[in-house]
Amino acid sequence: MDNFDSLKQYSLGIVASYLASERPDFQRYAERILNCAPRFDFRLIPGELRGDTLLAHIQNVRWCRCRQCPLCQWAKVSKWRAKFFRGFSRLHSDFSNYRWIFLTFTVRNCPVDRLRLQIDSMAKGWHRLLSRRSVSPSGYIRSFEVTRSQTGEAHPHYHALLLMPPEYFSESYLNTEQWVQFWRESANLDYDPVVYVRSVQRRGNQGWVDALLEVVKYSVKPSDLAVDAEWLYAITDQLKKTRSVTVGGLVSQYVSQKQLDAIESNLTAGDEQAQVGIPVSLEWNHLEDYYEFV
Repeated sequence: MDNFDSLKQYSLGIVASYLASERPDFQRYAERILNCAPRFDFRLIPGELRGDTLLAHIQNVRWCRCRQCPLCQWAKVSKWRAKFFRGFSRLHSDFSNYRWIFLTFTVRNCPVDRLRLQIDSMAKGWHRLLSRRSVSPSGYIRSFEVTRSQTGEAHPHYHALLLMPPEYFSESYLNTEQWVQFWRESANLDYDPVVYVRSVQRRGNQGWVDALLEVVKYSVKPSDLAVDAEWLYAITDQLKKTRSVTVGGLVSQYVSQKQLDAIESNLTAGDEQAQVGIPVSLEWNHLEDYYEFV
């Protein structure tokens, strides 16, 4: 519940920033986000535990479906992760000898009002990178994230999981220096970018689960959205109609891009089911600024 409280509090800061603008579309965003998730209806499943915590399934909530809304962003990430958890379980059963590598590809910071140009350039670089014979993963999941620097610039970067065949690790393994060189050439950079790479451990499920949680997350931190109104306005325009998460190769046979896009656009996964259990509800207390049980 503390997480919902903080997300709602961030959303109120975003509402204040949008309201301060004279643009009609920002005014509409403010109204929608203000009225997002006034109440959560859950179904509590007796005996269903994670550690010492009881689990509850959301039965009903009214989302605003604004991209910059922290609560809707949380809902999208949760639905995406559920899709990947189910899909990857089947993928790992069918391709048990394949392994994942986790990578982060960065470029230098850019003025936030030029972010869209950088996004387009990175996308072209990504496709050139995957077309290299020495890379050629069997499948991938890639997410885009942008953070706000201390000086107000945008720091765009990719997080990715590449599914590699067994022979990659025995015959054609690439070290960090090679990945840096390939990303530099593919993205047409005139400097050595920062690239982070590590193999995902095969022991049990925890390795790929941790890596997936790092890849599938918010595209912009709620704290960055709420800190500065002008930055919020710029990031809203720059990210419009961009895709947060993409899949390809074998991964797209188990988690379709169409499903991911439907979640991003309207928060509909297409496989929602009615839940059973004890009904529990939270409602936003406007005076005290927290969700309370009702």
